Amino acid sequence: MAGRVYQRLMATLEDEAGESPIWENLGRLNKRVSADESRLESWYGPTVDELLLDEDTSTDQMTRKRLIIETQRARLTSWMV
Repeated sequence: MAGRVYQRLMATLEDEAGESPIWENLGRLNKRVSADESRLESWYGPTVDELLLDEDTSTDQMTRKRLIIETQRARLTSWMV
Protein backbone atom coordinates (compact mmCIF):
# COMPACT_ATOMS: atom_id res chain seq x y z
CA MET A 1 0.00 0.00 0.00
CA ALA A 2 2.90 2.37 0.64
CA GLY A 3 3.77 1.88 -3.02
CA ARG A 4 0.41 3.42 -3.87
CA VAL A 5 1.38 6.50 -1.88
CA TYR A 6 4.57 6.69 -3.94
CA GLN A 7 2.62 6.29 -7.19
CA ARG A 8 0.16 9.01 -6.21
CA LEU A 9 2.92 11.43 -5.32
CA MET A 10 4.83 10.75 -8.52
CA ALA A 11 1.65 11.28 -10.55
CA THR A 12 1.11 14.70 -8.97
CA LEU A 13 4.70 15.68 -9.74
CA GLU A 14 4.65 14.46 -13.31
CA ASP A 15 3.93 17.84 -14.90
CA GLU A 16 5.75 20.13 -12.47
CA ALA A 17 8.13 18.74 -9.91
CA GLY A 18 9.04 22.10 -8.37
CA GLU A 19 12.44 23.46 -7.52
CA SER A 20 15.14 21.26 -6.03
CA PRO A 21 15.73 23.35 -2.85
CA ILE A 22 12.14 22.69 -1.82
CA TRP A 23 12.64 18.93 -2.14
CA GLU A 24 15.99 19.06 -0.37
CA ASN A 25 14.34 20.80 2.58
CA LEU A 26 11.47 18.32 2.60
CA GLY A 27 13.96 15.46 2.57
CA ARG A 28 15.76 16.89 5.61
CA LEU A 29 12.48 17.45 7.45
CA ASN A 30 11.34 13.95 6.59
CA LYS A 31 14.50 12.45 8.10
CA ARG A 32 13.97 14.41 11.33
CA VAL A 33 10.33 13.36 11.50
CA SER A 34 11.29 9.70 11.13
CA ALA A 35 13.06 9.80 14.50
CA ASP A 36 9.89 10.74 16.41
CA GLU A 37 6.87 8.41 16.43
CA SER A 38 4.38 11.17 17.30
CA ARG A 39 5.66 13.32 14.43
CA LEU A 40 5.39 10.37 12.05
CA GLU A 41 1.78 9.98 13.12
CA SER A 42 0.95 13.65 12.63
CA TRP A 43 2.69 13.87 9.23
CA TYR A 44 1.70 10.54 7.70
CA GLY A 45 -1.31 9.33 9.68
CA PRO A 46 -3.83 11.34 7.63
CA THR A 47 -2.30 10.10 4.35
CA VAL A 48 -2.49 6.49 5.55
CA ASP A 49 -6.07 6.94 6.76
CA GLU A 50 -7.08 8.41 3.40
CA LEU A 51 -5.46 5.51 1.56
CA LEU A 52 -7.19 2.97 3.79
CA LEU A 53 -10.54 4.66 3.16
CA ASP A 54 -9.92 4.80 -0.60
CA GLU A 55 -9.05 1.11 -0.58
CA ASP A 56 -12.01 0.29 1.69
CA THR A 57 -9.58 -1.43 4.04
CA SER A 58 -9.22 -1.49 7.79
CA THR A 59 -6.20 -2.54 9.85
CA ASP A 60 -5.19 -3.05 13.42
CA GLN A 61 -3.09 -0.38 15.14
CA MET A 62 0.22 -2.23 14.67
CA THR A 63 -0.33 -2.67 10.94
CA ARG A 64 -1.30 0.98 10.62
CA LYS A 65 1.94 2.02 12.36
CA ARG A 66 3.96 -0.13 9.96
CA LEU A 67 2.11 1.40 7.03
CA ILE A 68 2.92 4.89 8.35
CA ILE A 69 6.61 3.98 8.49
CA GLU A 70 6.56 2.54 4.98
CA THR A 71 4.66 5.58 3.72
CA GLN A 72 7.38 7.81 5.15
CA ARG A 73 10.00 5.72 3.36
CA ALA A 74 8.05 5.88 0.09
CA ARG A 75 7.80 9.64 0.32
CA LEU A 76 11.47 9.98 1.14
CA THR A 77 12.32 7.85 -1.89
CA SER A 78 10.06 9.93 -4.15
CA TRP A 79 11.71 13.15 -2.99
CA MET A 80 15.13 11.78 -3.86
CA VAL A 81 14.17 10.85 -7.43
